[in-house]
Amino acid sequence: MVARVLKLFEFQKHLDLTVKTLGRSVQDLMHFMLIFFCTIFASAMLAHLMLGSMNESFATLQAGA
Repeated sequence: MVARVLKLFEFQKHLDLTVKTLGRSVQDLMHFMLIFFCTIFASAMLAHLMLGSMNESFATLQAGA
């Protein structure tokens, strides 16, 4: 099913270019997402540790995110 959909994109030049570009950049995007989510998680933990006792909105880790 996915192969058929990807085959249909070959008829549309701009969509085919987009699919090929995303296909080539998947590894770089995964590395970016890993670093991005680690940074977000670290900032939430830092907010929880530094501000949790002073501000109720940071009292839990989920609220700090």
